[in-house]
Amino acid sequence: MGSQCYTVEDPLYIEVPSSIVLKRHSDNHIALENIGVSEMLNDNSLRNSKRHKFNVYLYQSGSHTSLPYAARSAIEEPPSNRVAYPGRVNKHGMMPVYNSFDDPHLQHYYRNKFNQAQNARRKPVPAVAGGAYRPVGQPPSRPGSVRSDRSVSGSSSGGQEYHVTVKTGDLKGAGTNARVFITLHGTRGKMTKRRLHNDNNNVFPRSSELIFTVYGPDIGDLVKADIEVLYVSVKQAEFFQHDGIGEQQSWYLEQVSVECNGAHWVFPCNQWLSLQRGDGKLDRQLVPRGSQVKKVGREVPLKKLYTITTVTGDIRGAGTDANVFITVFGKKGRTPRIQLTNSGTDTFERGQSDVFKIRTNSLDPIQKIRIEHDNSGFGPGWHLDKVEISSEESKYYFHCNNWLADDVGDKQIVRDIAASTDPTGATANVKYIVTVITGDKLGAGTDADVYLQIFGDLGETVEKRLDNARNNFERGKTDTFPLEVPNLGTIKRIVVRHDNSGPSPDWFCKSISVGDGKDNYEFPCNRWLAEGEGDGKTQLELWAGQAAEEGPTGEGVNYLITTFTCNERGAGTDANVHITLFSEDDTSSGKLMLKRDVMNAFKRGREDVFEVTAVSLAPIERIVIGHDDTGAAPGWKLHKVTVECPSAGMCQTFICDKWLARDEGDGLIERELSELLSSRRQQAKQSTYEIWIWTSDIRAAGTDSKVFVQLYGETGQSDIIPLDNKSNNFERGSLDKFTVSAPEAGSLYKIRVWHDDTHPSSGWHLDKVQVHEPGSGNKALFRCARWLDRGEEDNETVRELPAVSGGLYPTPLPVVQYKVSVTTGKRHGAGTDADVYLCLAGERGDTGDRWLRKSLTGINKFERGDVNEFTIEAVSLGELRKIRVGHNNEGASPGWFCESVSVSGPEVQGGGTLTFLVNRWLADDEDDGALIREVFADSEAALLRTTLYKINIKTGDERNAGTDADVYLCLYGEKGNTGKISLKEAIHTRNKFERGRTDMFDLEREDLGTLERLNIGHNGEGVNSGWYLDTVTVEVGGSVVIFPCDQWLSKNEDDGKIERDLFPVEDSTKYLSKIPYQIEITTSDISSAGTNADVFVQLYGADGKSEVVNLNNKSDNFERGETDTFKIECRDVGEVHKLRVGHNGKGSQSGWHLQNIVLYKALQKMTPRASRWDKDSVSKYYFTCNRWLARSEDDGEIVRELVACDENGEPIHTAELISYKVSVHTSDVTGAGSDADVFITLYGENGDSGERALRKSDNVNKFERDQVDVFTLSVVDLGELTKVKIRHDDSGSNSAWHCSHVEVEGGGEEGVVRV
Repeated sequence: MGSQCYTVEDPLYIEVPSSIVLKRHSDNHIALENIGVSEMLNDNSLRNSKRHKFNVYLYQSGSHTSLPYAARSAIEEPPSNRVAYPGRVNKHGMMPVYNSFDDPHLQHYYRNKFNQAQNARRKPVPAVAGGAYRPVGQPPSRPGSVRSDRSVSGSSSGGQEYHVTVKTGDLKGAGTNARVFITLHGTRGKMTKRRLHNDNNNVFPRSSELIFTVYGPDIGDLVKADIEVLYVSVKQAEFFQHDGIGEQQSWYLEQVSVECNGAHWVFPCNQWLSLQRGDGKLDRQLVPRGSQVKKVGREVPLKKLYTITTVTGDIRGAGTDANVFITVFGKKGRTPRIQLTNSGTDTFERGQSDVFKIRTNSLDPIQKIRIEHDNSGFGPGWHLDKVEISSEESKYYFHCNNWLADDVGDKQIVRDIAASTDPTGATANVKYIVTVITGDKLGAGTDADVYLQIFGDLGETVEKRLDNARNNFERGKTDTFPLEVPNLGTIKRIVVRHDNSGPSPDWFCKSISVGDGKDNYEFPCNRWLAEGEGDGKTQLELWAGQAAEEGPTGEGVNYLITTFTCNERGAGTDANVHITLFSEDDTSSGKLMLKRDVMNAFKRGREDVFEVTAVSLAPIERIVIGHDDTGAAPGWKLHKVTVECPSAGMCQTFICDKWLARDEGDGLIERELSELLSSRRQQAKQSTYEIWIWTSDIRAAGTDSKVFVQLYGETGQSDIIPLDNKSNNFERGSLDKFTVSAPEAGSLYKIRVWHDDTHPSSGWHLDKVQVHEPGSGNKALFRCARWLDRGEEDNETVRELPAVSGGLYPTPLPVVQYKVSVTTGKRHGAGTDADVYLCLAGERGDTGDRWLRKSLTGINKFERGDVNEFTIEAVSLGELRKIRVGHNNEGASPGWFCESVSVSGPEVQGGGTLTFLVNRWLADDEDDGALIREVFADSEAALLRTTLYKINIKTGDERNAGTDADVYLCLYGEKGNTGKISLKEAIHTRNKFERGRTDMFDLEREDLGTLERLNIGHNGEGVNSGWYLDTVTVEVGGSVVIFPCDQWLSKNEDDGKIERDLFPVEDSTKYLSKIPYQIEITTSDISSAGTNADVFVQLYGADGKSEVVNLNNKSDNFERGETDTFKIECRDVGEVHKLRVGHNGKGSQSGWHLQNIVLYKALQKMTPRASRWDKDSVSKYYFTCNRWLARSEDDGEIVRELVACDENGEPIHTAELISYKVSVHTSDVTGAGSDADVFITLYGENGDSGERALRKSDNVNKFERDQVDVFTLSVVDLGELTKVKIRHDDSGSNSAWHCSHVEVEGGGEEGVVRV
């Protein structure tokens, strides 16, 4: 038994076993038991000194580096002031092994300590696998190196990665700024306490989910990243604690979830960690939900030991100093990318054989290997002779005899080598010839470096640079390149790109072919790979046999890649970043370059979004991301990557939290990342469409305006799609190609295409459009051959085109001319100067919003009392269902009262006319302030045909979070969408979207069904246009749906987006019992009948009563002889029996003579997740009044109860309107009388009277001592009385009142209630 002495210097965070004694030079001795030096340094005697030096004694017994407690007598006894702790032993009687080189907290220390002493050929010192101690003076010779008798685990860093997701509750004061620690326990032991650090100033905000990466030992039978199941029984799952003692540091923890290599645990908590709240505890012991591990994949296969032997060539300069990696491919799967290292050995030297051991899943039979290096070090070039891989049952040979160097031979540093069982040296690779033809166009040749990757049904190549030392890729030339790789089988597709380097990088590729001597595969292209030409792409995916002029025939889909750069010093990169996506069956996207579209991409703290196109892969199992180490500051610390696949409706998260840098961490610049399964999000599915547009080859046919398209198909319609690929599009005689994502529409039957007419040269002659959906194979053609020009033909800039081939219908639908008549009302100020638009909707889609510019009946449109006629051309809509009419609220007098819209045409009611009654204001200062109205063909109870959406938009509480820009949104549901809505008028607020404030908007639209997503954005204009949006909440039909955002919509923040799609959070919908009613109130046509008071109603029915509902809007309501219509939402009262109506008696002319009320109620209740009420089945109730509600008229009452009747005036219910005599007795005691206003409510078996003011008594001075005041209340029969409620308003000089009792007579029953 012996000891070794190691000298270390703080600042230092190190975790040590209890058998280690740290001896301070000042002869102070401290014994540590499973705690870190960071805790020890909290001792004041140590903290006050700037620097300390310790001797670390490690005692070894046999081959172990730990010591049983019983053997401590042999250790040098410390002074008497040593703090002793009882020893701990594991089940084997030995302390757990600790390796300081595995500790991520020490990486910075080791790098600074050792790099100065290393020569140029040494690499950065990483964590060491295997858990062995090493003297400080003897650093490992290579990053990630391991002892030769240990096996490589498949990861370049020591220990396991645990991804910890912490969810803070949504309660007041739930967040904390205290330090939070976690301890994990498993079947093989525990991970020592870890602090959870984050980039959010170590704050855990209310209702947040924060993700942390914790490194530690294997505490159970953990699996690698590519295995999807874990058999771990966690006996003491979590020990969570923090050091907050103040009220502001209290923390409400909802749950913790932990993932490791595909296994997922969920630990519910739902308790406070606080001295002031809950049970006062600062720590919680949590167990996983269901006390078991969630299985996320198949059973873990048994691991197998393989021995890998590399033989470096025996020629000058054959050895390498680079980091070498290998990936082994077999019939049963593949290994991850494994770094080959051996501790204490200078590997990969000339003529040398190096042996490595890996333990992985059984791969037999092995098919090929991919061996590569990262081109780092002083001499990275490597001549590899061969590789041998053996196990107990088999042995494979991989003959190379070639350079892996960027300056020798074919300049490749990655090679795929086929497996062979022949040890003699015969290669098993197949020789392919790649032929590239450059087009014969002006500027077709390129000076850039061109790269190619080939995909077959038996595998794919790595990306190869095509360079044969000649002047390749010149205009009209043919270049050939030999390629020797393992057999690819039937070749399916290729990915070709260039790096946009050189003085003339643009390239027009005509075609590429790949042959093996037997079969030849053709890939027609005929496209530019240029940022300033065609679709602006420099990377293309081509499929074998596709016809270049017919559109793509492959399976390419769009992906949105978002990278999150860490928010710490130096985290950003100037290098070129690339990513490769892999599916569960190991299909690869090929290397995809993340092209910088903004200047500050990949900078510190940024989120950057990139749109790429690749083969369909979702769900993605893993990604490889890296950079080319170029630029002034190439080092990059990546937090995470999200990959969104709209066609699969899925967003996946891949955590990194590591450096990709030569001079940081383990020195790697490329990493393989696995998905964090707990963060996977489902969202609305979208399809990928390839849209090809041909501009006619006639004079002035091209346009400089912005072009848009909308698709209509069997299953719905797309959003409005802007067509822009950042090149000079829509030129005379040109073909422009676009790849877009949109909701799946099924087989198409029409499209609408238009431009915004915003440029002097906006006129456009469109020849035809082709739309191809690769996922389904649908390909439809739409012919136009017409002008979209306000100075040509019919002056229209929008065209609807039916599918002439490949569409839903075998025969193209007809194009119809609809005649539209718009009638403006005769009310004062009814006319408008604004621009008006109209949308017609039928059984086959809609026309979209069409501006009504050219009237057939006059120049000055939409004047008071006028009728204006217009023509709208559209593909046949079938039976018309509704219209949407609105205006842009511009001009001197934009407010407009629209009376009706009539539509006629050959398909409208057999060639007749259909009239849509509007009769409402479209004005921000009238009615409900709406500028858009939807009206249905069935005009009775028209308001019940629409649904009220109450939208609450919360601006974040961040600096400069508010915006001055114009905000818009669009709601999407299972039945359609609202279209883009400008949010101009908020309820109760004038200055909208200010920091920390919630703005409310009401939106009336046709029922959308279950809400699926919300699109929100702004126009980016104004002094402070940037906006930080917190959440959007939508209340509809008694439900509440929450759309979280928590992101900037700003050109200068985050990813620079000013428009975002939001999706409802899981289980956010809560159903309440509210339904819509339509109320029509007619004021009598007699002198002074109107009122300025605030009017209210309350409904009573078989199932109870509604709340009191105030009837108000921005218009001047309740005028003499007028009928006012309102839509209210309140609880369902069942069959309506009565209605109480009244006003507050305020205003200069509060008296009101009410003629009658008509109430409409939707009938049949539907399922909560669909339309809650059948709006085609309506009950109608009539309430006749013909009385004053005025204190100076009639009986002085300002509240009336009205009995529900049918259209013939017969009561629906047996209850009648009766009078109750109420006698109020004031007590005979001193001061018993009151000057206050008194109110009473009567309750009976049939309901209540509502609160009534007791104003008109037989006595002038009411409620005096020992006085009886008698009142009469007109109320619908309450049945047998049960109680009364009486109160006063505490007004007057002597408001106190002593009431003796109350007597109520009426309804054939007599009762007395004493209060």
